[in-house]
Amino acid sequence: MSNIVLLGASNSRIPGGLGAGLNQDNINFTNLSLGATSSLHKLYSLKREENQEMLKKADLIIIEVNIMDIHMCYELDLKMTLTNIINLYDELAVFPKRILILLLFDYRSHKRKASIVNKFHKYKAKEYGYNVIDINNIVNKFNLNDFFMKPDCYHMLTSIMYQLGKNIASNISCFHFPYKNKQYNHQFEIITPDELEIINGDRKRSTIRYFDIEKIIKIIQGDLYKIPNKYNGFKLIGMHTFNNMKSKIIPRDISLNASCNYSSLLFSNSRLKIIKSAFGYNIFLDIRKRFIIDSNTTISFNDNFEHSEISHAVFKFNNHINTLDYVNLVSLFVVKEDSNAIKNINYDWLYQREINIDEKYNFDHLIPDLLLVKESIEEYCIKMDPIKLASLQNQTNELYSKISSLEQDNISLKQTLNSLPTKKQRLELANLEQDLVIKKLESKKLAKSLGIKMSIINPKITFIQANSAKTRIQNHLSYKLGQALIENSKSILGYIRMLYVLSYIKDKHKFEQKAYEEKIKENPNLALPPLETYPDYNEALKEKECFTYKLGLALIEANKKWYGGGVYQIVV
Repeated sequence: MSNIVLLGASNSRIPGGLGAGLNQDNINFTNLSLGATSSLHKLYSLKREENQEMLKKADLIIIEVNIMDIHMCYELDLKMTLTNIINLYDELAVFPKRILILLLFDYRSHKRKASIVNKFHKYKAKEYGYNVIDINNIVNKFNLNDFFMKPDCYHMLTSIMYQLGKNIASNISCFHFPYKNKQYNHQFEIITPDELEIINGDRKRSTIRYFDIEKIIKIIQGDLYKIPNKYNGFKLIGMHTFNNMKSKIIPRDISLNASCNYSSLLFSNSRLKIIKSAFGYNIFLDIRKRFIIDSNTTISFNDNFEHSEISHAVFKFNNHINTLDYVNLVSLFVVKEDSNAIKNINYDWLYQREINIDEKYNFDHLIPDLLLVKESIEEYCIKMDPIKLASLQNQTNELYSKISSLEQDNISLKQTLNSLPTKKQRLELANLEQDLVIKKLESKKLAKSLGIKMSIINPKITFIQANSAKTRIQNHLSYKLGQALIENSKSILGYIRMLYVLSYIKDKHKFEQKAYEEKIKENPNLALPPLETYPDYNEALKEKECFTYKLGLALIEANKKWYGGGVYQIVV
């Protein structure tokens, strides 16, 4: 069994990608990668106590970090980024292991800073004798930039990364050992939370298990810690935090967005303060500002000051200083620098120089044939797109046909509504409505002349319900007239207004019937079914035999016979 340790960023964590390809049956694979982290995190990982055993056993250590280094050189500082690369490559030389530097494609590689970062990785790899696979060079060589920028310009296709990992795992013995030893004497230290001295508050320890496992202390408002004096003179260069995505401050708006869930720490010494924020996940953050620890250096939760520098993946939400009310601190990374280390780097020299890796250490041949991949996918799309488009075109044509049919129906309906018969029917309905209003007002006028207080008449009328035969019978004019006769015969006031009530009911019924007939003409589907089809049909027949119905029917019949047409002309 061979042992591989992978130290990368998000490209090394994507399921089914590089890590899956490296993790073959004959490989003992350890993935120490962490997304959105630069070379400084890889250096930090080399120094962590819990990683030492697996690093000592490794047959191959892989570094994948150039994309995030490019990002950091724009977000923070180019010199700091190159310094981190120098220190990482020098610390790798401590391990007498095969080292592989994996340079992935970055869409910014043609820009000056990005080009300097990529060239510097190759320059330092060549200096120490590290093996190199340069995907970025192959993509640019065959002009594949546009193709591999889509759909995700930061992450290569998973299938390509998987095959690359598999090819690497199959060729471990082919990689070479470095030929240069460590040359600088920087003193790197990791300060764990248990080392911090409590000034105020208590040490709230816990362990977070979410893909990664980390021991943390929760720092909240009011907590105050002091960094021990043994670290005086060290420079603070990084911090490791592991927050979650549950904001108590703004829970509904940002609960699923890790970048909008953030909080910040205040570092203070005798001379200055820095405020560094961290987002809602496991993250290692580079610290740009020069901060030297002294005997008065403290750490506390920041809830008053604006962040003093950018933190990767933190997107401020509505200018809130924090959206989390705590920081889960894993550790701090500090260094006491070697005075003999390189101070200045000639950027122009790097940018103009072509860095070529010796053939012995160049393993670009392990990269899957990217040109073949591109051409195969494009050929497939050329053949399949017309087939897919034909199906979509058919669906589009069907939709257009339906739209056209609906538009024609709409035109026909407008023509019908604007026709003379329809206008006549509308006018008749409007006249009926006006007659009803006049009759209501006449009734109120009569009541007022008689000295009787009454509202505008609203006799009880039962409207048609499609689910009841009984209700439909009760909506017959006979039933409504009989009901009105009975109700209004119970008082003197009722007898006085009875003529107007009966006339109102008759006109209202006529209006409703005409409106119903109009709706049926517009949409025959609205026609009510035969009474015989209702479940309460037999019960409805009893309504036709009741006194109320027969009384109203008798009034209608009498109206047809007496005095040549009408009981005082109130019904007809």
